[in-house]
Amino acid sequence: MDIETIKPGADFIKVINENVGSCEILIAIIGRYWLSGEGKNSRLLDNEDDFVRLEIKTAIELGVGIMPVLVQGTGMPRLRDLPKPILQLARLNAFELSDRRWRHDVEQLIQILERLLNERRQLKQNLQTLQEEEEELKKRLSVLTGTEAETLKRIAGMTRRIAELEETRRSAEENVRRHEEQEQQLQFTINVLREQEEEQIKRLEDVQEQLAAQVKACYSAEAEAQQHAEKAEQLSSEYAETVKNREQHWKSVEEAEARLRSLEETRRGGQISSQRRSEREQQLQNEIDALRNSEAEQIKRVEAAESRLREQEEARQLARARVTELNEREQQLAAELEELTRVATEHTNKVKWIEARLPVQHEALRQAKAQAQRKADEEAERLSSLEALYRREKAEAEGRAAHEQELKAKLEALRGGASGNP
Repeated sequence: MDIETIKPGADFIKVINENVGSCEILIAIIGRYWLSGEGKNSRLLDNEDDFVRLEIKTAIELGVGIMPVLVQGTGMPRLRDLPKPILQLARLNAFELSDRRWRHDVEQLIQILERLLNERRQLKQNLQTLQEEEEELKKRLSVLTGTEAETLKRIAGMTRRIAELEETRRSAEENVRRHEEQEQQLQFTINVLREQEEEQIKRLEDVQEQLAAQVKACYSAEAEAQQHAEKAEQLSSEYAETVKNREQHWKSVEEAEARLRSLEETRRGGQISSQRRSEREQQLQNEIDALRNSEAEQIKRVEAAESRLREQEEARQLARARVTELNEREQQLAAELEELTRVATEHTNKVKWIEARLPVQHEALRQAKAQAQRKADEEAERLSSLEALYRREKAEAEGRAAHEQELKAKLEALRGGASGNP
C-alpha cells in the first residue's frame, strides 16, 4: 500500500485496517534494509507506528494471506529478529526474486498469485456455499431441536404416565395387602375370642364344680349341725336326767340322815339293843357312803355332760359359722357364674358377628384382588404400549441425533477444509 494515496486528515491506522482487510493477498517485499532501514542505527520494525509493521500485524489479525517476497538476495528474517506481534511472518514460506532471472521469477510470481487468487476466490465461493449450507443446517437443526424438544416432552409425559401407573399399581397392591392384613386380623381376633370362650367355659365349669362342692359341703355342714343339735338335745336330756337323779339322791341322803337322826333318838331312848343299833348304824353309814359315792359319780357325770354340752355348743356355733360362710361363698360363686355366663354370651355373640362379617370381608377382598388384577393387566398393557412408543420415539430421536451429528461433522469438515487453505 502506498502511503501517498492516503488523503490528508484521514486516520492512518483506520485506512491501513480497511485496505489490508479488503485485499486478497498481502505481498511483503523484504529487501536488504527491510529490518532496519538504510543508513539508520535503529530498526524500523521496533517502532510500533511503522506502517510496514502495522500492515503485517493487521493482516495477521484479520486472517489475510501473506506472501513474503525476498529481493536483493535477502534471507528470511528469523524469529529472534522480528517483534512479537509479527512473529508468524518468520514461519511463512517465502518466494525469491533474483536479479539474474528477474523476468522469469516475476512471471512465476504472477502465475502463483493468479493461482492463489483463483483458489481464494474458489475458497470464498466455497465459504459462501458453506455459509448457505450452515444456515440451512441451522434451520434444519432448529426444526430438529423443536422436534427433539417435542419428543422429549412426549417422553417426559410418558415417563410421568408410567410413574402414575406404577403408583396406581403400588396403591392397588397396598389395598390388597391391607385387606389381607384385615382378614388375618379378623381371623386372629376370632381365634382369640374362641380361646377366651373356651377359657370362660372351662372357668364356668370349674366354678360350677366349686359351687357344687360348696353346696355339698353346705349340706354336709347342715347335716353335721343337725347331728350336733340332736346330740346337744340328747346331752340336755341326759343333763336333766342327771339333775333329776341328783335331786333324788339328795332326797335319799336326806332320808338317810333323817333315819340316822331317828336312830340317834331311838338310841337315846334305849328302845333298841346295842347290837342291832350298831348294825343299823353300820348299815346307815354304808348307805350314806354309797350315796356320797353315787353323788360324787353323779357330779362327775354332770361335769362331763356340761363339758360335752359346751363342746357341742361350740361345734354347733362353728357349724353355723361354716354354713354362713358357705352360703356367702355360694352367693359369690353364683354371682361369678352369672358374670362368666354374661361374658361367655357376649363373646359368643361377638364371634357370631365376626363370623357373619367374615364372608363379607372375603367377598370384598376377592373383589379388591380382582380389581387390582384387572388394573394391573390394564397397566401392564398400557405400560407395554408406552414402552413400545417410547422405544420408537427414542430410536427416532437417536436417528435424528445421529443425522444431526453427521451434519455437524460435515459442517466442521467443510470449515476445516476452508481454514486449511492459504
